[in-house]
Amino acid sequence: MTGASVGNWVLGAELGRGPHGVAYRATSTDGRTAAVKLFTHPAALAADFLARFPAEMLALQRLNHPNVAKFFDSGVHAGTAYSASELVDGPDLAARLKAAGDSGLNWKDDLVRLAVQIARVFGAE
Repeated sequence: MTGASVGNWVLGAELGRGPHGVAYRATSTDGRTAAVKLFTHPAALAADFLARFPAEMLALQRLNHPNVAKFFDSGVHAGTAYSASELVDGPDLAARLKAAGDSGLNWKDDLVRLAVQIARVFGAE
C-alpha cells in the first residue's frame, strides 16, 4: 500500500499489524506526519460498522491529553475505515518493559508509572 492515498494521507512504510488492521507512517497533503491505521478486520468492512464509524470517532476527536497521541482525522476510503493520529516514535509497551527488565530495572515499577499516566487520561489521580 506504500504510495497509496487514503483520505488526505499518502501511505509510507508499514509500522505494524494487529488483529484489527494495519498501521502505516503517512504524510498529509499539508506536510504533517501521522500514523494511519486501516481497519481491515472483516467486521470493520461490514456496512453497519462503516455507518457507525464516524460517530464513534467523535470521542477521539475531542480527546486532548499530553499522554495520548493527538487524533488528526478519520474516515472511510474505498470501503475501508481509517484513522490518523500523531506518530509517536519509540518502542511499544512490550519492548519498553523488556528493555527495563534486561537492564536490571524493575519492570513492575516502570509499569506502575505508565499505569498512573494512563489513569490520568481518564481523570483518576
